Amino acid sequence: MTTPPPHGHPSEFQPGDHPGDYPAGQNELVEGKAVNIRTWLVIVGLLVLVVFAVIISRPDSQRVDIGGCAKVSGPDSRAEFEVRKCSDRDANYVVAERISGAGQDCASKAYAIYFENGDNTTGSRLCLRPNVKKGDCVRGDSSGIVADRFCRDADHQISQVLVGTADESACRSRNLGELGIVYPKREPVTLCLVRWTG
Repeated sequence: MTTPPPHGHPSEFQPGDHPGDYPAGQNELVEGKAVNIRTWLVIVGLLVLVVFAVIISRPDSQRVDIGGCAKVSGPDSRAEFEVRKCSDRDANYVVAERISGAGQDCASKAYAIYFENGDNTTGSRLCLRPNVKKGDCVRGDSSGIVADRFCRDADHQISQVLVGTADESACRSRNLGELGIVYPKREPVTLCLVRWTG
């Protein structure tokens, strides 16, 4: 005959104790760790929000990478700059170079310049080349061109884009166009142009 196990001795359990409860004092430690973890999660979350807010509040011109594209519109002194994918139809410029300080200029006069802090020449500025491909229309000449997406007031048409070449005579010597415009930075590009006849 077996005897049932004892139901507990008064010294083993106190009223309100349940099997599986933490020993006395352990509940406070577990709750303290949980509060610390929640506090750190809140702090980390706030830091992430601050970093995100700083990144978002930066102007688009400061967020674009070299080689990235943008839509630039409006008069020179108040031009609006919006980062766009290079495949976007509205992306009219490629960022070729970022320069700052007096005495620094874009690598060629053909580049358009976007002043990141208004119209002063001592601050940071972007050197931009047109985001064009073979067949696109442009306005302007060797001193600088702008894309004419609808060929309304076009002067020239892009007959060839020579990537990796910075030689304006390459267009005539290869019989690719009557005019070559060179953009030596970031990756050299020569645009070959022919007169637009409509």
